[in-house]
Amino acid sequence: MAVYGRNLSPPGFVPVAPVEGHWRYDYRHPTRFFWREDVARMVEELYARFGRNRIFVNTYHDHPEGYWRGTTSLDVWGPGGRDDPVHPYIGQQVFDFLFYYRGTPDIEWIIWRARMYGAWNGWYGEGFGYDQFTWHFDHVHVTYLGAQATEVRPGARPRL
Repeated sequence: MAVYGRNLSPPGFVPVAPVEGHWRYDYRHPTRFFWREDVARMVEELYARFGRNRIFVNTYHDHPEGYWRGTTSLDVWGPGGRDDPVHPYIGQQVFDFLFYYRGTPDIEWIIWRARMYGAWNGWYGEGFGYDQFTWHFDHVHVTYLGAQATEVRPGARPRL
């Protein structure tokens, strides 16, 4: 059974191929904007609530690394895009919105400010990360439960 997804690429975005084995994370995991349908709706809700002038949402090829959850994971950055730190106040608002959201999709894990939350730790959070990159002080990461999107719904027009 197909799991449908949707492309929310910004105008002018041209995807680049991953460079397997490269020492730079962003070369191995280039930016993407294709999510499972319910996750794409959440991305739209984030932009509606917080504004494109305050946040930027994306995923990556093989996100998080080794988990291949790109269509069910997202990162929320500052408005300058990937690697632009989200303002701590805005990041906390985004975290709170996602963490306490009562609809679908359901969170598998969420990371913010060196804390990782999931059902396995009773949603109380535990220390996470070992360096500036993995601590997630600069962006909010969330991965949702469920299958990866495998294709675009028949008849759907890709968003360029």
